[in-house]
Amino acid sequence: MIILSISSVVFYSIMALNYLPLMLFSIATNYYCGRKIIESRKRQVLVLGIIFNLSLIFVFKYVDFFVSTISHSQPFLWNEIIPLGISFYTFTQISFLVDAYKGEISQDVTFPSYFLFVTYFPHLIAGPILHHKEMIDQFSQKIKYNINYENISVGLTFFCMGLFKKVVIADSLIPYVRPVFEAASFAETLTPLECWCGAFSYTFQLYFDFSGYSDMAIGISKLFNFNLPFNFNSPYKATSIIDFWKRWHISLSNFLRDYLYVPLGGNRKGSTRRYVNIFITMVLGGVWHGANLTFLFWGVYHGVLICLNHLWRSFSERKSQLFVGRFLKTISTFLFVVVGWVIFRSKDIQTSLYFLKRMFYFPDYINVPAGWSGALYRLNINPLDYGLQFAEMPYFSGKNHIIILCVVGFLCFFLKNTQELLIPQMDTKVKMFYKWQPNTRWAIIIVLISSYSIFKIGSASEFLYFQF
Repeated sequence: MIILSISSVVFYSIMALNYLPLMLFSIATNYYCGRKIIESRKRQVLVLGIIFNLSLIFVFKYVDFFVSTISHSQPFLWNEIIPLGISFYTFTQISFLVDAYKGEISQDVTFPSYFLFVTYFPHLIAGPILHHKEMIDQFSQKIKYNINYENISVGLTFFCMGLFKKVVIADSLIPYVRPVFEAASFAETLTPLECWCGAFSYTFQLYFDFSGYSDMAIGISKLFNFNLPFNFNSPYKATSIIDFWKRWHISLSNFLRDYLYVPLGGNRKGSTRRYVNIFITMVLGGVWHGANLTFLFWGVYHGVLICLNHLWRSFSERKSQLFVGRFLKTISTFLFVVVGWVIFRSKDIQTSLYFLKRMFYFPDYINVPAGWSGALYRLNINPLDYGLQFAEMPYFSGKNHIIILCVVGFLCFFLKNTQELLIPQMDTKVKMFYKWQPNTRWAIIIVLISSYSIFKIGSASEFLYFQF
């Protein structure tokens, strides 16, 4: 435990030494508050502890935003660089304080185990948000500190597959995302094809970036015989927005449900209050991602969608299980999510509105890329006969762009996710041939994808979820 704690501190120091005192101060304060709550169950201590944690997040993430928005003055540039992992370790500690007040924390929790629980390095950068029930008991089990070769093999596989998702898939989409969103920020003329392909590219980039980091965190943790919670379960296969939020960033969804939605009253105070609570929860979940009105509106957007989803379910008891019905629900949910990601990714609200306007500017749907003229004429297709027009599309990369989107879309919609492949009990319907097994075939696959991933590490890269 001590070695892991030291390793976690060293890891954090390498990444963000300047903010190490802040994290240590936060840990010491929260542990002190937690012990006081366990001993006395005083509500005042809980309130002070929560205020302390939220104040840290406010100061280091939102001060500049409020100063520049409310007073229209120059920001302090205090939030130019957000302390690494502050949202994750702060939310983790808030849940600890609340559960201590509920009497769900054991009296035997020691400072070393709590320290490791908060600083445990696999989750610090991009989550998941940990819960004490999931981790502290594991840290106290002596058997966890023995070598387990099966866990090592599973952990390496998780890590390599996560690295492949991040470096090979997510980073390869950067050239198709950044230019089109930058063009939108300058209100350049964009065709619907350019906008939709840019939006799809970001949708897949964000998923494989965040999912890849989560897989790597699970894999590293598995090497030490510890089990981190799964944070993704094929979210783009969701058949509704409600289903999407049960699959996307699961640890955040659970935190918002247990420590915000339920305390607000949940669904215990009537349907109207339920919708209000859902809306407030999603808005605050959006704001959690950063100090920008785009995150606020993204939260509003999903809050409205979830309320409408619940309203629709209340009027429709019948739930079709036919393939066509499920297919249409999955595609429609995915498109709603894509629109939301445009708001999420945009520089500001004006950019997002302009981007969405160009996506749905139907008069320009007749435009086809000028570079396709030769291929169409060779196929004896005259676009003019169909009312189509050739247009220059500098932010559309032609057939390569389409092929890449089809490939990553296939990976998201039709293949099993990492945990389904590696953890047999999660899906017993999958044939054992597709299951991970410590055999030669899988060893070759992992060596190949890890080698190619390492080769690609030097390429252009974005760290999307670090900023949250």
